[in-house]
Amino acid sequence: MDVEIYINDQTNIVKEYLENTFKISVTELPNIDAFLEILLKNILSLKTWKNELEQNNHTINNIIFKDSTVYIEETVSNLNQALILGIIGFRIPSCMMMRRSLENLISFLYYKDHPVEYFKKELGNPSTNIKNLQNYLMEYPFELIYRNTYENKFKYIRELIENLIEEWNRVYKELSNYVHGSRKKYIELKTYIEDIIPRDEVLQSIIPLAEKTGDIINGLLITFFFEVYMSMDETKKSLIRLSIKNDLIKKYILKAFGDL
Repeated sequence: MDVEIYINDQTNIVKEYLENTFKISVTELPNIDAFLEILLKNILSLKTWKNELEQNNHTINNIIFKDSTVYIEETVSNLNQALILGIIGFRIPSCMMMRRSLENLISFLYYKDHPVEYFKKELGNPSTNIKNLQNYLMEYPFELIYRNTYENKFKYIRELIENLIEEWNRVYKELSNYVHGSRKKYIELKTYIEDIIPRDEVLQSIIPLAEKTGDIINGLLITFFFEVYMSMDETKKSLIRLSIKNDLIKKYILKAFGDL
């Protein structure tokens, strides 16, 4: 299957749905194709990761606590909401959903190894915050999961995770500006119902953030599950590759693993 053709078909399906359900004239939104392409690639790549991780859980080196994959499901949900909210003109809620997707992805990577902490959190006694989650990822013993295949590459794997966490912080900060309305440019004034309409400038402003969100999510999952990625068929790998636009992240992946 040609991934680009498939994404284009899915884009047209979503546009038809928007026209029929929300009466949105998509022809008045020149950036809608670019916006949908990025979000759909991110959503479909995440669904692919979830299916592959669940199917391969008995064979991968770092066994996943199964309940933790609810965070991947939630990330898909976040991005679906970001897609719809952005198109109907809600920039701030769309950014909030993307910010939440970043939080949920690193939560998955932490709780996949911590069933006890997961259950404590479900009982209402969380013991972690974002900084704790990031520190865990930065200090992760990659020697444990890649000792038989990439033993001479740990320096580059650490450079990759450091770069990804730095990018996570940059994008999270930008998304948080919208959430907190830190300056005038991040305030969204819709005081009347008729102010809530699709605007192409909203999509234009969200597209770079959606793109960076996909870079980070897929970059982190490749870092922790490269062998699962390599076991996928070419169509699935192509989808994930196309979801990473950042050339620096690609460069670090190639240095760490020699392939992408």
